[in-house]
Amino acid sequence: MKKLLLLLIMAVAFIFTAHAQQWVIFSGSEPGAPEVNLSTSSTQSVTFSVTIPGIYTQDTVVKGMAFTRLRLPGGGAVNAAGDPEIPVLSYSVAIPECNAVNLTYQIVSRKKMPSCWVFPVPELVFEQDQDGNQIPKEQFAFNAKAYTQPYNPEPASKILFSGSFRDQHYAEVSFSPVEFCPVMYELSIIDQIEITLTFTNPRGDLLQELGIFSDMAAAAFMNYTVSEQQIQPKDTVQIIPPFIQFFNLTDTAQACQIVCDYLIITVPEFYNNPQLLRLAEHRKKLNGYDIAIVDVSQILGLNFFYEGQLDNPPTLTYISEQKMRTFIRRVYEGKNARHITPGKLDHVGFVLLVGDNYANNTGMPTSKEKNVNQCEGIYPNDYYFSCVTRDATGKYDDIGDLAIGRFSVMDSIHLFNMVHKTINFESEYTPQAWRNTALIAVGNYLCPEAIPAYIKDVKDFYCFTNGGWKPKILSILNNGKTFFNNVLNSINGGASFVHYFGHGKINSWYSADINQPDKRLDIDTLLLKLNNHYKAPFINTWACETGRLDNYGQNGGNECLAEFLTRYDSIKGAVGYIGAPRVVCSDKDKYDPSAYEFRFPYTLFKNYNNNYSRIAGLMLLSAKLSGNCYLQDKYAFNLFGDPALDIFAEGYEVTRSVTADEYAEIRGTIRVHNGATLTITDTLRFIGNGKLIIEDNGNLVINNNAHIIFKNNSSQSYDSLPKIHVKGGGFTMLPLLQTTPPCRKTAKT
Repeated sequence: MKKLLLLLIMAVAFIFTAHAQQWVIFSGSEPGAPEVNLSTSSTQSVTFSVTIPGIYTQDTVVKGMAFTRLRLPGGGAVNAAGDPEIPVLSYSVAIPECNAVNLTYQIVSRKKMPSCWVFPVPELVFEQDQDGNQIPKEQFAFNAKAYTQPYNPEPASKILFSGSFRDQHYAEVSFSPVEFCPVMYELSIIDQIEITLTFTNPRGDLLQELGIFSDMAAAAFMNYTVSEQQIQPKDTVQIIPPFIQFFNLTDTAQACQIVCDYLIITVPEFYNNPQLLRLAEHRKKLNGYDIAIVDVSQILGLNFFYEGQLDNPPTLTYISEQKMRTFIRRVYEGKNARHITPGKLDHVGFVLLVGDNYANNTGMPTSKEKNVNQCEGIYPNDYYFSCVTRDATGKYDDIGDLAIGRFSVMDSIHLFNMVHKTINFESEYTPQAWRNTALIAVGNYLCPEAIPAYIKDVKDFYCFTNGGWKPKILSILNNGKTFFNNVLNSINGGASFVHYFGHGKINSWYSADINQPDKRLDIDTLLLKLNNHYKAPFINTWACETGRLDNYGQNGGNECLAEFLTRYDSIKGAVGYIGAPRVVCSDKDKYDPSAYEFRFPYTLFKNYNNNYSRIAGLMLLSAKLSGNCYLQDKYAFNLFGDPALDIFAEGYEVTRSVTADEYAEIRGTIRVHNGATLTITDTLRFIGNGKLIIEDNGNLVINNNAHIIFKNNSSQSYDSLPKIHVKGGGFTMLPLLQTTPPCRKTAKT
């Protein structure tokens, strides 16, 4: 969010002569991103400084012309193709409500660079691979007129725009550190600057309480801090019992009266489907949310405002999506959510769309209005519906204000499958290795030299240090001949989270290497060989087209890979999937993996630090709010799944026979139901107030040499002691609480 510029820094994919990339040091010694230091932050002013430790340069000769290509970590070029490729930085600053925001700056230091011509912004073109797929490539472009202009200094820093993330106002500030005069071949870099924002007639507090969205604001705005009061429930909220309402919408004025934390919009054929009520009951019980369920045909049938009606004659092209966004905005503006921010009414936090998208945007609409795709122009996306705050002129910003997901289902079986997997993933206590395993699969989208460093960064710094998962790495460099077969085997073996970075088509992950025998993992193969029963992972992808939600019959099919994996089965496949509906432009030929740090995969991983990144929709929204996320990436990736899904869920019940195949902990209350068996093979440790309840005809089996360890105030209650089964004589309980009845062997098998 700190860079809402439409940035594109891509690699050179045409023939040229180039030297190795060099790090030019300004301060310090190690390559790194610019350092930001906040000096003051109040309702009167915000002051911060930016220090650039260095910049990457690469000398290049193209068509007999010598250039120096610049790359600033975290910065991107905004000029047109053929103009000098000047990197620009951008930062988001929380501000109070005010009449105007004023910016001043002081250049503290600049560094003179060797005389050169800055490399021009390349043009994006497409090449067809051997399978007929369109692959984005760079093509050299040169605007001779742009290189005959004298240096006309622009402000080093300026306010790009201001907007709101929920109730928090913010300003987007740019910093252009490169000073380049083409005529004189002169280049200098502003390596230190101090920027100050002052506010005219400020009102209210600088920082607003955002409840469960506070951590996202802290990640997005340099001066936003989170207090425990903002995220901890208060008694006044907890005593209000949540409820579920099937809302019959007969008038547009009703939208702002809908009471809900979680809004479900469904196609009419599912409005009375018991599976929607089942999901709503689950969210009510697990999250304490108020749920409202609305029929999309009622929304589209009413006279909700759509921007096209202002034209003469009215433009109907985007009428469905514009009416839907107006409805969601009206619910949002009603501020009737009781469980989002402790102690006060707030905006709705979650929206789930239920239904597939068909020709002419029928079924459950998506949006094709926003043209931000550098590769193909339009991304069919649901993110559009989450951007519901406007400026004084009525213009919407590009900042999502709520978490949104889609159950892209065509029939009742699909709906049952997605609801069942969602509930099972969060409720079933499954103390097995797969729950702590994350699979990173990196195909040949990247150049070979970049793959190892990319994997290291993702594994060490973004995903697993704070996520608590054990990584399993598959790289096409080491598994080329059997890469996709190994990916399939690893998914079948079990992983709670899967990240795939590689080529994609509507129905497959694939390799563009013509010599690779194991070329793809597609729907046909998955139908035959996928058997990850009760181990459905959450999948995130950086791949083209696998989330093509508007794939109504193209190429002989009617579903994309994301839809297939999430909806075709109730106990296998995937519980959620983040995927792109069209071609995703990438820096595929970059040799320095830090070039990826401003693209979507990195912004997704690095936000695992905050408390609410474990929730799928909030995790995705947090990534899109990040300063390292391109504008096109915000619209390029859709969530196929429940936006309130807890991807780190530990479960609270055992409804079938399950074996704990490694060390396990119980922190809450776990109930083993009638007819179910929990088998312990290693160690089961109770933490805090952890409690295990064995119902009548439920079983706890403790294998030989297994241990159960009680700690603190944990207790174990038995509905019927004869239902506790112990294999062998190696059972140990340390230390036994006096309130806990002694364990008795009732069956030795």
